[in-house]
Amino acid sequence: VIALMDSEGIQRAELIGHSLGGKIASALALSYPERVNSLAVLDIAPVSYTPEDASWWQVDSVIEAMAKLPLHLISSR
Repeated sequence: VIALMDSEGIQRAELIGHSLGGKIASALALSYPERVNSLAVLDIAPVSYTPEDASWWQVDSVIEAMAKLPLHLISSR
């Protein structure tokens, strides 16, 4: 998400995330608070997400795995 924002010249954004997208948006807001104007999270499990929590690393590992996807090779859903 940060790479996309950078490539589009977006310095700050309003983020909306649903389910896993909500977890990703939350992780982004925690990791890059200077890039987030506001955050709306919908329909995720009500658990804490901070780097001190074990569950944070599960979310972080999903984000890292998604970042490694070869998106340039994907042409459709």
